[in-house]
Amino acid sequence: MRVVWMALAIAGLAGCADKVDEFEAKRAALLGKPRTVITDNDGNDIVYYDRDRPVTEEAFIGSRIGFVAKTRAETMVYCPWSSGFGRFTVPGIGELYTGYHPYANTTNRTEAFLAQGKDPLQMAIDFCRREKREIFLGIRMNDLHDAASADPNWVTKWKRDHPDCLVGKKTNKGNARFTWSAVDYGREEVRAYQLDFMRKFLERYDLDGVEYDFFRHPVLFGSVVNAADERSAQATPEQLDLMSRHMAALRALAEEAGRKRGKPILVAIRVPDSFEYCRCMGIDLERWLTEKSVDLVVGGGYWQTNPWRTTARRVQELGAK
Repeated sequence: MRVVWMALAIAGLAGCADKVDEFEAKRAALLGKPRTVITDNDGNDIVYYDRDRPVTEEAFIGSRIGFVAKTRAETMVYCPWSSGFGRFTVPGIGELYTGYHPYANTTNRTEAFLAQGKDPLQMAIDFCRREKREIFLGIRMNDLHDAASADPNWVTKWKRDHPDCLVGKKTNKGNARFTWSAVDYGREEVRAYQLDFMRKFLERYDLDGVEYDFFRHPVLFGSVVNAADERSAQATPEQLDLMSRHMAALRALAEEAGRKRGKPILVAIRVPDSFEYCRCMGIDLERWLTEKSVDLVVGGGYWQTNPWRTTARRVQELGAK
């Protein structure tokens, strides 16, 4: 499901149509590439690291990523942890996660690799470059593993410092029984924080694209989670507009970084395969496609509501506008 973004009114490039055309031609070529298989790496390979495995780049790649070389996957999505919103296993972006997961015989080797000047995202990028495959950064929009974890450190310091930005409270969850720790995108602080760490990712890493994962987890607004009944459990027009403007801002960051490098950075989203369900959440998918805020749509996740071709057809029709 591809949406070609061919807007030519680029701020700051007036009078440079040749450069604009060249950049858009590169984007069109990227979108025209076949993507028969896209594999998504959860990014927890460095956190659930076998205690007996050597702390070397070769061993890290061999633990999981290396299997991609034996597949038909043209593209790999790598998520550098991100459980809890803004927690990563890379240095200097958001909050660094160095905690240990309670799985037997595993340990978090993030600090050990960083001491060698290596981080998992960069190692994943280097692998994909060697294998001539695309690499997308995976960003979970509202990962809620911290809501159920017995480890209090899974709730980030940012969340503890901004309790009003969450959809619920641990001691008074209300309707948000399993989602109380989700951030509320209705708060400006949430959107600003995400734009800040995304700007750093895009400036520091040579990425082919970013996938914003709305299935981890499908919660955006506290008013939807805490609605009194099912009929009122849907985003308002104002919330839909706010989220559309935020998605456009995320797209603008990718555009800025891509133009500095002379290489488009594609924007993908993973969303429910129902346009109607998306609207209830706060995602105006039709507007996002019409306004060219995204290039690629991954429809579906925990459940499926339509035949695959139904969603694909509608996405392609909107992308052709």
